[in-house]
Amino acid sequence: MSKKRKRAPSRPRGEWVELVSAWKASGLSAAQFAAEHGLEAKALSTWRWRLRTQPKRPSEVATPKLVQVSVADWMGTGDTEAGRWELTTIEGHRLRVLAPVAGAELDTLLRALVRGRGRR
Repeated sequence: MSKKRKRAPSRPRGEWVELVSAWKASGLSAAQFAAEHGLEAKALSTWRWRLRTQPKRPSEVATPKLVQVSVADWMGTGDTEAGRWELTTIEGHRLRVLAPVAGAELDTLLRALVRGRGRR
């Protein structure tokens, strides 16, 4: 009679997101972290790959938040030339635009600004 290997209980994707994040922060190898948390090292590595390569599900994408915006002239100069503006985030990052910018270019700039959040 053959012995059937008991399969580990499945975990929701969100739990794997937390586990992989904790593993990365721990500095341990996959085998060490898995042993400490009752996981299979191969499953941990597979989920790291999945989370890196597969797009996020809509429920995992942060919902945009509305923020208050105030419009003022260009640094008190009265300059109202089209296309000149400045964006300062709540974290203090500043994006100054001196010429009109196409939508795709603006999207790229804003994504870089958000991705660099926390760096000055």
